[in-house]
Order: sequence, then C-alpha cells, then structure tokens
Amino acid sequence: MVVDDESDILTVLEIFLKRWEYKVDMFSPLQALEHFEKNASAYSVILTDIRMPGMSGLELAGKMLKIKPHLKIILMTAFDILPAELQAGLPAVTHGDLIEKPCSQSIRNGQTTPTTRQPTLS
Repeated sequence: MVVDDESDILTVLEIFLKRWEYKVDMFSPLQALEHFEKNASAYSVILTDIRMPGMSGLELAGKMLKIKPHLKIILMTAFDILPAELQAGLPAVTHGDLIEKPCSQSIRNGQTTPTTRQPTLS
C-alpha cells in the first residue's frame, strides 16, 4: 500500500513499483486507514508520506501497527522532520530511515533500500 496526499507522487510510485512487479494499492491517508482496517491481512508493507492533511503518516503508521504489529512501514517526506517529531510518533525511527522526496531519481538508480527495522509504538 502506498499512501500520499499528492496524486502525482502516487502515480510516479505506482509506475516504478509495478515495473518491479509489486502489487500496489494507492490511497489518501483517511482512505488508507479505512481500507486497512478491513483488509490488514492483504498488506505486509506500507509506504507512506509523513506530512499529509487530515492524518500524518506517523499517526497512520501508529494506527496500522496497533492493528498489525509486525507490519513494515516505510516513511517518506519532502520536508524537514525534527527528531522529536519522529520520537513522539514512532520512537524506533531515525532520520536515516526516511526516504526523501522527490525520490524518483534515487528509485530509478536503485539507491533506495527500505529499512528492515520494525517501528515500534511507545
């Protein structure tokens, strides 16, 4: 599942992930949570933006992890994120775990490797 409030980002990520033969569902944050609550077993990885209106990616990740604790979460952002903000949302996440947008060039070059650490709730 890929979650972002910007449709152009969703489109670019969908193109790249489908090229790599991943099955991809694209959602805005509120739609993502609603869908995930009913279909959590269908997902093993969530790629989400951090800064979104209505619900942040950190809040979304926290809610999803309560439903499915071993879910892998990959966070991306185009904005500066303060360490305290990460600690408050997902304590196990550090700046080095974030994918910075725009990420199309690094994805195209194969430079982006998601972290394998499991985020945890405090």
